[in-house]
Amino acid sequence: MAHITGGSFEAKIPRVIPKGYRVIIRKKSWEVPPVFRVIQKLGNIEESEMYRVFNMGIGYVMFIGARYLRRVQQLLKRKNIKSIVIGEVVHGEHGVEFV
Repeated sequence: MAHITGGSFEAKIPRVIPKGYRVIIRKKSWEVPPVFRVIQKLGNIEESEMYRVFNMGIGYVMFIGARYLRRVQQLLKRKNIKSIVIGEVVHGEHGVEFV
């Protein structure tokens, strides 16, 4: 798990994944809250900077094995906690990649 607020995807996620693994984050997997697009437009801020500074609405990530994903999502739903699959962990250069 990684608490993303107070840091970026790139700063927090590598701390919790083993060397030799990379996290692929699919930017289109969640709806970015409109306020972030307004900030981006008014501030003329590049998208990469928006993800680095504001995380585009994601505050917490959990890394769940595929065989446990459905069960974890059910448990979260029972507690009225919204969950979204935003990416995957793959073998590769340690770090985070946005696609």
